[in-house]
Amino acid sequence: MTSECFYCGVMYCHAAKVTGDHMPIPERNGGTDIVPCCAGCHDMKDRIPLYEWHHLAWNEIKASWPLYGRYTRLFLAKALSLMTDHCEMQEAMRQKAKVKR
Repeated sequence: MTSECFYCGVMYCHAAKVTGDHMPIPERNGGTDIVPCCAGCHDMKDRIPLYEWHHLAWNEIKASWPLYGRYTRLFLAKALSLMTDHCEMQEAMRQKAKVKR
């Protein structure tokens, strides 16, 4: 049996090392909805810290921007804004920790 990855669209075999991904709410937050996800995308989503995603994803998002609908554009804009806020907050906390030392 095969499925198509929710994120990249690749077809993968269920016999491969594959787990579904809890989306949009993570399992740790009580999410129960699962989308099919290849091991590569699942690993990438879990392995890359939030503060690194902006630099990795922005060029691809920007190149594909005309293909997205209104709600996707607004959601991505909000997500990028939240990531920027998070990065700035983390940097402020690091600077504050340095001053205390």
